[in-house]
Amino acid sequence: MATDKVVATNAKALRAKYGADGFAKIVAALNAMVAADARRGLSTRVIPIDSSADMARYGAPVGSASNARAAKAAIDAIHAREQPDYIVILGASDVVPLVPLRNPVWEPEGDDDDRLVPSDLPYACEAGYSLDANRFVGPTRVVGRLPDLVGARNPKYLLKLMRVATRYKQLPVAAYQRYFGLSAQAWQNSTGLSLSKLFGNDKDLRTTPPRGPKWTMAELAPRAHFINCHGSHRDPQYYGQPPRKQDFPPAHSASLLPGKITPGTVLAAECCYGAEMYDPVKTQGQAGIAYTYLGEGAYGVFGSTTIAYGPSSGNSSADLICRYFLNAVMEGASLGRARTGFR
Repeated sequence: MATDKVVATNAKALRAKYGADGFAKIVAALNAMVAADARRGLSTRVIPIDSSADMARYGAPVGSASNARAAKAAIDAIHAREQPDYIVILGASDVVPLVPLRNPVWEPEGDDDDRLVPSDLPYACEAGYSLDANRFVGPTRVVGRLPDLVGARNPKYLLKLMRVATRYKQLPVAAYQRYFGLSAQAWQNSTGLSLSKLFGNDKDLRTTPPRGPKWTMAELAPRAHFINCHGSHRDPQYYGQPPRKQDFPPAHSASLLPGKITPGTVLAAECCYGAEMYDPVKTQGQAGIAYTYLGEGAYGVFGSTTIAYGPSSGNSSADLICRYFLNAVMEGASLGRARTGFR
């Protein structure tokens, strides 16, 4: 039987994080996910890339939670044999590592401090392992990630995300025609253009200042969220900025989101570190905004693990990447296809 979807994970890393009991719950949730996919007509195979027996079948090295080269080789080999329509990476970066690409705009004494950009992009491409981002400009695979919390010891969060994935309902395109749009005030011209291209208007664009971060449930109710704000390393908030001032008031805060995100929401965040995966211990136990959206039942988040670049007026770079992603979702593409540029 052909394999429609592969779930690639690292069983040893999950067991080390959650213990035998927690790992058993994850295995049960995986079984439920596979059964639910079968009812949808999808054949799903769960493959632990750390298993010698499984990787021998694919002629690939055993993957580990700390070796991105081996993980990339394992997923390449799995794809070559199975040819699945979808690949889902299960676990955060301490389960299946992101590939640390060299940042092409980093330079000594420059403004961008990130020498490396942790990325899933190489897993979506046929080119072999490399740290050169230029090797991975043509994705040919539909790849997504269902993350747990970095450093977690209780599987509750991951199990919730797995339940959402197992029970999801495909929503009509009409469900994504209303939006929550948020921008740093200094970038409102650029964000307004993005919203107009996506939704035909920017009348519901909100800016910080003067507003935020205490958004109401009604304001956050639309399932399409487009946010163009500042973000920071290991920070559970996004920030605004007034024109021509170096002032950055909070615009969106993870701590204020519980109970306000509509199930099925999709977030496109062109914010620096907008989708960074980090241990919440680093922020007094508060998970980041991307993590919080998913934990509240969002179907997907699209964002950067490091710096995101875009102009204050007009559209380019991160503006276009986020806009194309959300446009694909609005046209009915799966999240994996929208994420990697397929229709």
